[in-house]
Amino acid sequence: MPRQPPACGVYAVSTVQEELGLRGARTSAFGIDPQIGVAVDVTHATDCPTIEKKEEGDVRLGRGPVIHRGPNMNRRSSSGSSRLPTSTKSPINWRPRPKHGTDANAIQINRAGVATGLISIPNRYMHSPVEMISLEDIDRAADLLARFAQGLDAEVELIP
Repeated sequence: MPRQPPACGVYAVSTVQEELGLRGARTSAFGIDPQIGVAVDVTHATDCPTIEKKEEGDVRLGRGPVIHRGPNMNRRSSSGSSRLPTSTKSPINWRPRPKHGTDANAIQINRAGVATGLISIPNRYMHSPVEMISLEDIDRAADLLARFAQGLDAEVELIP
């Protein structure tokens, strides 16, 4: 019997094996077949001596989630996200994302393509035994995602 497409709605998915080929995001995006997707990840905080701000941007703990812009991000989903912090007065970090390598890329190239955004939590000392994040950044990211989902319109045109 052929598989039925999932019903319309908002899906939250927790994936595995991002660093082993984006496997979990690929299978999840294929099964759901979304029109728009937002990956949530961590990114390097650059407010420490081990990261070069000139290469990675100015990303600080406690300054809110990070909205990424780049070739794998849909301009309309990123600009829609960027309007929210202004209206909610929440702090935010911005970061260019010039290359692939996150679950957002796996979502974007799923099937015929998906309008994709990427929101990250700043993480100081990533991939070490002493990683550090701000709980406020996580709360602000959750608020940002909720407001973004509430603002979606079924008739929105996502083709840039």
